[in-house]
Amino acid sequence: AMEALAIIPKKKAVRAVRLESPRQKNPFQYTPAVLVGGSKPPLWSRAMSILAPGYEMIFVSGTASTKGQDVMYAGDPVRQTLYTISSIELLLKQRGASLKDIPQLRVYIKNPEHYGVIKRVIEKKFPNIPVIYSIADVCRHDWLVELEAFAFVGKKTSASGNARSEARRGLAPFLQEKVPVPLTVNAKGTGTILKSKNG
Repeated sequence: AMEALAIIPKKKAVRAVRLESPRQKNPFQYTPAVLVGGSKPPLWSRAMSILAPGYEMIFVSGTASTKGQDVMYAGDPVRQTLYTISSIELLLKQRGASLKDIPQLRVYIKNPEHYGVIKRVIEKKFPNIPVIYSIADVCRHDWLVELEAFAFVGKKTSASGNARSEARRGLAPFLQEKVPVPLTVNAKGTGTILKSKNG
């Protein structure tokens, strides 16, 4: 599967900014020690921020339990999940955002038997947002979970009051809608659909 977002700003005030993780190496700086089969380093960014007058959208790429370029807490799905969440939180803090600014989340789980414990961690950290869980072959052998996140940060203005609250109200109909859960297919050509939090 592939997703893409194209932005054609009509005003110069709209721009995209690449964000770097305080604790994770940029993917394009990976060394051969962690690259499979001599492959080239990937070119994606840890996160991208779209800046516009009155608000900011932050798209966090698939994030796993990594420090530098090394896997943290191999074999422990709970600690990997918590570490990954804290890495996302550090990314968001750079732009004055927090985990509370995330209105939706995707969780990719390598092993079906870890679904229950990972889901409990996610629901404790994100109790009031829709979450999509998919069984997927997360790319590194020792990674057990990967998260993708989207955050929306509204800026307070004298004209509109709290733009963050207004924008979140605008997102509400979409977030409350019961949408089908996509099938994630792993490297073996199989996949499992798991329920989203909202249905």
